[in-house]
Amino acid sequence: MRQRTMRLCPTAVFTGLALTAACGGGRAPVYSLQPSEIPLRYSISTEASQTVETPNGPSGGGYDTQAVLLLAFGGEMPGGRSFSAIFESFESTLESQMGQQKLDGTSVTGQVFRGSVSSSGAIEMREVPEVQVGPYDQNSLAAMFPDLLTPLPPDGESVDGSWPHAYVLPSGGGLDGETSYAGTARFVGDTTWNGIAARVILSEGRVYADGTGTPQGAPAEVELSANGEASAVYIWDPVEGVLLAMKAESQSEGLVTTMGFDLPLELTSTREATLVR
Repeated sequence: MRQRTMRLCPTAVFTGLALTAACGGGRAPVYSLQPSEIPLRYSISTEASQTVETPNGPSGGGYDTQAVLLLAFGGEMPGGRSFSAIFESFESTLESQMGQQKLDGTSVTGQVFRGSVSSSGAIEMREVPEVQVGPYDQNSLAAMFPDLLTPLPPDGESVDGSWPHAYVLPSGGGLDGETSYAGTARFVGDTTWNGIAARVILSEGRVYADGTGTPQGAPAEVELSANGEASAVYIWDPVEGVLLAMKAESQSEGLVTTMGFDLPLELTSTREATLVR
C-alpha cells in the first residue's frame, strides 16, 4: 500500500527544463480539460516503499511499477468532464525481506476505467473493472488517475492566486476505506518541454489514508491510518490543452494496528508521467 506525498522544487523537477519568460503567442490559451480527438498516451513510472516498526525491528518493502495508459476525455456531465482510461501495459516488481517478485500485468491490459473529474479535481469513478495483480486491485490502479487529471483554474482562466484541488478515492490493496487529498494549486512559472512552450502548475496539500482489511500476505486483519504533506508539479501545454508531463512525490506517517499492536508506519512514493507522442 502506498500513498503519495510530495516535496518538490517546481523549477528543477525535470532535468533539462528551461524556464522561459512566457509561453508564446497564437490562439487563446486553454486552461480546461478538452475532449480528446484521439486518446492521450502516457508512460507512467512509480517507485514506492513502506516501513513498519515492529517489536523485532523495522520491516517493509517496496515496488517499482511501469505502465502505459491511454487517457481520453469526453463531454461534460454531472460531476465534471468525463474520462476513460485503458492500461496498454502494466509491469511491477515487488521487493521485500523475502526477495524480489515480478508480476505479470497482462490481466490489466485492455481493461477500461471510466469516471468524471470536476474543475476542483474531485473524481467520481463510474465504471471500474474487477482486476487483481498481486497486491494491486482495481482501486490501487485507479489511484494513478489523479496524477494525470491536471488541476486547472476555475472557469478555465489564468489566475495570479491559488485555487482548490481535492479528491477522494477508495483505498486499494484489499483495504476498505478512503484515500484523500486536500490542497491548492497555482501557476509557478513558464517553461519549455521538448521545444513546447508550457506553463508550470504546482499543487501542494496533504494526503490522508485510512482502511481496514487483510492485505495480500498479511497474517491478520490490519487497520491503517496515515497522513502527510503532498505536492505535485504539472507541465501544461496551453495551446493544445494537454498535460505534457508531471512528477509527484510523497512521504506519510501513521499507524498500523494488528494483533493488538500499534506499529508506526512510514510511506514514501514518487510517480512520474510523460506524454508519449
